[in-house]
Amino acid sequence: MSVVGGVLLIASLAAYAFARLEFPAKKTIYTLFLATMMIPVPGAFIALYVLLIKLGLVNTRLGYILPQVNGGLPLGIFLLTTFFRKLPKDLEDAAASTGATSSKCITKSPCPWPNPPSPCSPFSPPWACGTNTF
Repeated sequence: MSVVGGVLLIASLAAYAFARLEFPAKKTIYTLFLATMMIPVPGAFIALYVLLIKLGLVNTRLGYILPQVNGGLPLGIFLLTTFFRKLPKDLEDAAASTGATSSKCITKSPCPWPNPPSPCSPFSPPWACGTNTF
């Protein structure tokens, strides 16, 4: 749970910044983040192990969690950036007009979250749909 929570927390904050805020070299930093998805994971094992030894995190929970969070960030940032870009800016403007701070606009404004996928897709096993599908 801590890996998923860490990826969601960090990726959502970074994705919001990439989608909504203006800062120098935004496109370059975003491209470098996405370029890390092209590095094969086995190619980074030795460097990661040496880093974990130097930080004293070998055979610890934190030494297991941090690399996994780091591995999930590029995809999470990519997906959430496209999500935040598609959200209407009017939602944040409406929240800001009522006196909400920028952090409350992110956390409390109503978002059109996508509906969960139906368990009865053509690729689902027959037992997943049950007998109530018409």
